[in-house]
Amino acid sequence: MKYAFILSIMLFGYVNSYSQLEDCSKCNEKHITEYDLKGKTPEELRLLRNEIYARNGYVFTNQQFSNYFETKEWYRPLNDNNSVALSNIAKENIKVIKQLEDVEIIKRTTALNDLKKLKLALNNNQVEMIEKYIPQEVFRQQWGSSYDNQIKGLKNLLNKIDLNDIHWNKKCGFYNQSIDNGYSIDSYSLVFSTNDIRIGGGMIGHSSNFGDFDDGYSDYMSEGEYQSYWIFKVTKEGLFFDHLEMAG
Repeated sequence: MKYAFILSIMLFGYVNSYSQLEDCSKCNEKHITEYDLKGKTPEELRLLRNEIYARNGYVFTNQQFSNYFETKEWYRPLNDNNSVALSNIAKENIKVIKQLEDVEIIKRTTALNDLKKLKLALNNNQVEMIEKYIPQEVFRQQWGSSYDNQIKGLKNLLNKIDLNDIHWNKKCGFYNQSIDNGYSIDSYSLVFSTNDIRIGGGMIGHSSNFGDFDDGYSDYMSEGEYQSYWIFKVTKEGLFFDHLEMAG
């Protein structure tokens, strides 16, 4: 239960929640701005852009979009896409969304590439490259002299995460694995949202190997459970360390 609660915070409390535009029901007659789209992922932007077409009766050859919009009561596909008539405002809104969508894709790609460079630098002990992404001065302002030990912890954490196997849904990219070593369950996760990456790891519970945990045999203590979270900012310029959180 403890881990389920932590994970729900990561997925629903951590991802950006300040987006202004919830749907494109008014996109045929009302201009939208980048502010209306603030905080949205490329997946959300792509859905909004295609929603404009869907609300005008477009028939999708993309099966994902076809399946998605067929769940909407308002979707009434036409017999022929040549009959789809977009208003000038709708066309301008599509352009605005697409431009921001392209920016967000580039920003995401740059940040992910930076994260891979950081992982490589940690494994090769490339101090200068590590400090490019995690400046000692910034880190020590928060955590004093624990920089070297915490860097080792991040190295171990990132080596448990496959950066080539992150998948995105509408709200965020996600990767998680749990390892049961017969004593404890250790979890390693990454949540990749529009403006932040949150990398977490730690001991979250006792092994399923214990069976009836309260039989008096195991020496496992829940007081030893812990989690650490590295938070990086995702910007147009790349990835930057923001802060470290620790619990337990």
